[in-house]
Amino acid sequence: SLKRLWTRSALELPSTGMAFICFILLMALNLAAPSECGSANCSAAACGVASGISLLQKFTSHDTFVHEPLSLEQVDMHDMSEDQVQYPNDIMSCPAGAISATRCMTTQQYDEITGSVGDIMSNLDQACDAEACPQADWAGCVLRMAGHDFMDFKWGAGGGSDGCIDFGDPDNRGLMPCLTRGNFVHAGIGNVSILSLYQQFCSQVSLADFFVLAAEAVMLFTRTSAGVAEVPQFKASFQYGRTTASSCSFAMGRLPDAEVGCRANKEVFLDNLALSWEETAALMGVHTLGRAHVDNSGYHGWWSDPENSRKFNNNYYVSLLSKAWGAVTVYGSSNKHQYDRVDPGAAGHGSLGNQMMLNTDMCLAFADVTAAEGVLHTKCTCTWLMPTGFMSVVEAMPQAEWCGSDSLLGPEGASEEMASMACCSSAPMGSDTCDDLVQPTGVAIEHVRRFAANDTAWFEAFVAAWSKATTRGFAHQPGILLPLKESCSAADHSREVPTATFPATTTTTTTTTEASMPATSDDVLGRWYFAASMESCSRTCQKHGKQCNLESWYTHGHEMDSYAEMSDIIRQITGLERSRNPGAEKAFRRTHDGEWLPNFTSMGGGYTETAKKLYSGAELTHAGIGNPWNQNFSCQEDVGEADTFMTPAAHYIGSLGPGYQCRYNIPNRTYPADQCDRHYHGASWRRLCVCDEAETVPEGDTHPEACQRLGKPDPECCARPSEASCTPGFQYNSGSLCMWSHDHDYFTTECRQVDALAPTPLPSFADGFFLGPQGEANCTSVCKGHSMTCSARGFRDVHDQISNYSHVAAVVEAVGDRDWLGVEKEKIKPRCLHDAGPGGFALWPGTWGGTIDWFNCHYLQGHVPDNHCDPANPNPDAGYRRLCKCVSTTTTTTTLAASTGFIPVGFQAMCTDQAGTKWNEGIEVGEWPRSRQSDVQACAERCDLVHGCNGFVFWNATSSVPGHCRTYSACTNLLCQDCSEYLGSSAFRRAH
Repeated sequence: SLKRLWTRSALELPSTGMAFICFILLMALNLAAPSECGSANCSAAACGVASGISLLQKFTSHDTFVHEPLSLEQVDMHDMSEDQVQYPNDIMSCPAGAISATRCMTTQQYDEITGSVGDIMSNLDQACDAEACPQADWAGCVLRMAGHDFMDFKWGAGGGSDGCIDFGDPDNRGLMPCLTRGNFVHAGIGNVSILSLYQQFCSQVSLADFFVLAAEAVMLFTRTSAGVAEVPQFKASFQYGRTTASSCSFAMGRLPDAEVGCRANKEVFLDNLALSWEETAALMGVHTLGRAHVDNSGYHGWWSDPENSRKFNNNYYVSLLSKAWGAVTVYGSSNKHQYDRVDPGAAGHGSLGNQMMLNTDMCLAFADVTAAEGVLHTKCTCTWLMPTGFMSVVEAMPQAEWCGSDSLLGPEGASEEMASMACCSSAPMGSDTCDDLVQPTGVAIEHVRRFAANDTAWFEAFVAAWSKATTRGFAHQPGILLPLKESCSAADHSREVPTATFPATTTTTTTTTEASMPATSDDVLGRWYFAASMESCSRTCQKHGKQCNLESWYTHGHEMDSYAEMSDIIRQITGLERSRNPGAEKAFRRTHDGEWLPNFTSMGGGYTETAKKLYSGAELTHAGIGNPWNQNFSCQEDVGEADTFMTPAAHYIGSLGPGYQCRYNIPNRTYPADQCDRHYHGASWRRLCVCDEAETVPEGDTHPEACQRLGKPDPECCARPSEASCTPGFQYNSGSLCMWSHDHDYFTTECRQVDALAPTPLPSFADGFFLGPQGEANCTSVCKGHSMTCSARGFRDVHDQISNYSHVAAVVEAVGDRDWLGVEKEKIKPRCLHDAGPGGFALWPGTWGGTIDWFNCHYLQGHVPDNHCDPANPNPDAGYRRLCKCVSTTTTTTTLAASTGFIPVGFQAMCTDQAGTKWNEGIEVGEWPRSRQSDVQACAERCDLVHGCNGFVFWNATSSVPGHCRTYSACTNLLCQDCSEYLGSSAFRRAH
């Protein structure tokens, strides 16, 4: 009776009447309190109401009454049982009377609400392990409610952040006790609930706005727990005015089905919420907080380790990429499947510390193979990645680990076999990955990679996506949502919040409809061509009398920087004769032994002797595949932006009308060196190629003896255009298709004689620098290959250059085109994309990497050791390349004019006397026995000026850098012959 009196008084009486009822209630509660209150025998439950007078004091001292929370047992559910409760409005009671829409909210109120949530979070036990993590579990509850609330939006059909979900939907299981009881997971949380917080503000803030606010407060608190001092972004973008829905039967079944994968993500996030794949991937980062409980969602485990699960950071993406995942059936269920962590760091499926990913998580980074399919066919038992393809992620990790260990991350790197053993040796069902180890094909892999490597970039993308998602259904109509105010006037409090209406057409309905099209010029349309199935852009352009080159991609690639631009170009060229798809012009066969060779050449074909020997196995795909079904369609689905070679590209999907999924360029992207040469072994994808006017081919016969591949003779004259060239005096032209692998097209190298052009000289600061092969520590052999020598002195002479990142970057850029190893080893020509520092490693300067977004450059730290030319080789299979300093042997053997009075003694050694005196024992003579001189003659003249000088050693002069000159008191004998320091030197003594 008291409870009902309280509720009626809150709804019906003015503030003066409220005070009286409040007083009566508090007196009654005090009289009903047991006499033991205050004694040792008093229980918290019995005495919890005995201090009513303090509550009255709280009422009389505040302008706005802040109500004490009610437990689930105290909530008036309108005579319904718990089983009959269907929507949050049924249980989220408001003693003071709830408002359906927030009329006005100030920045101070925002701070009060988020601060109250923060107080709750800070008072929860901060201890976090596999068994109990109160902060993570409570945060996960709040975010799950807010997320499920906005994910049921559908244009014109209700939903969005309206404070309503359907508790009858199995995907919402566990949310009702989560909202109303603190002990919804374990006793560590105590009696703290979302309901108790809501009741403090329900007369001023709608339930719909409150759920969004509570979620932002949780993220604010856990973001600071992740080490971020200030998080102003949520407050700056928050808008109030959402109207609470009392019921929402339409919401049943609208949440993404985690058993399906990215098809569910697309339906909910792209189609219904009109978000991009980048925004979808950013929102999935909330999985960093909390865990899944089999009794609630049917899934079991943490998305991250328990400690990170109470910190709002980018660890979700780091976990997704850096751990190994295997498809399993959730224990106790035959219809729930997930990917469990299976590397040596895994706790195991039956453990409370189990880590997992749902299909809707995995498909963002990897091929969209559901765990159910993996279990059924015993595949995807250990899906993992090579760390060498994700060094930007590794470098950003506070504690770098890959597959639960740091053994794969040393400067020496790791082979694929080593990494497979490290990642999958503990996998229960063995090692079977479902995607490429370096370039996985998930729909949002580039976003996942970027977010994993940059926490700030992820959070900025998240806040923007969160703002869009939580305002869908309201923001499209002016006057509903308003920004926070500094103060609220009487007019603000009396405003009528408009009811949202949904016109039949809108720009936010779905991303699968045709976008608003910009005007596209004829020039633009004239240079974009559809490739046939499994065809490179080099071949596409060639077939139309044009050519593909990187310069054209960098000049015109921006014309495909958005879905709208790409949609319009495809719409206008798809029906042209040039866009017909004759199908693949080549058949693919397995290698003769079925082995998967480097560069994914387990299949291919061709007409050269090499191709005939290599690809003599069974036929896998026949010529003509793709025709006629993959042609004459338009873009029907936006699958986001990317910077892979297969972008821009269109993917035929029959269920889209039929039509194309269209993937467009990331703005200001980098193109790989083989952008033109690559194709995709899959008939449903077609590349979009930018083709330029072809160069004029000179008349005359071709000269096979002039064919080169990566600067070396190519007897078969068959190479990728990105690697092919001709010797000086001949012009290169790409001829007919001669070979193809799983990844690339090869063309006949045609060399025709022209007037020889002088080669472009390197800048003087790059003289003598060469990049060695990958994994080769021996600079002596590198220099020898160029008829030069290597010495520690040579490195020391350029110490200022090799100990500075900017100087190393300039040298690498200067020699990169010349020393490129080709796309089998480096997807782009050597360049410095990231400053990787000295790394404390004896091999530097040098590079490590070779992909679009990973090409690190290292510089030397400290002095040059004597063995710097040939240090111990840490790992010949690693991806590093040494930047070697070589000196010409011809610059050190200059003979002196007879009139100088000096005669040669020997080479590559220092001067000494008959006693073999060392350099630091007094044999060097003069105030400055070590100097720089322009040539050997100048060194001899310096010796003449030094009292007691009877010999000298000179070496390492170039056209731009003076050589070394050392003066000695005697040079009758030589010491340290062939020491690395003196390689390339010449010694002289006086003739008398």
